[in-house]
Amino acid sequence: MVFLDGYYNRKVEMPTANSANYTLYNVAVHNTEQPIVFYKSNMTNKWWMDVPYSVSKKNRYERHHFVPCSYNDYLTSVNDEVPDRWWQAYQKLL
Repeated sequence: MVFLDGYYNRKVEMPTANSANYTLYNVAVHNTEQPIVFYKSNMTNKWWMDVPYSVSKKNRYERHHFVPCSYNDYLTSVNDEVPDRWWQAYQKLL
């Protein structure tokens, strides 16, 4: 019964660039072409990273553009390092 209650009361979230429900963080990391973009949900405090991908694969990987991450991934990028989770997702999307 607890599982069903949690299932039906879950919050479905996916950040968008124009949503007021998210705080946007741009972090410039040394040796990267573009800043790493983070989104933090103002409702649940969940984090996502915006991972760029090849234009030719845009339609196929549209849902994988935002990668769930943690606050620690954000702190890693603030310390001028590329988070492992970002790098792994970027390699898959090439």
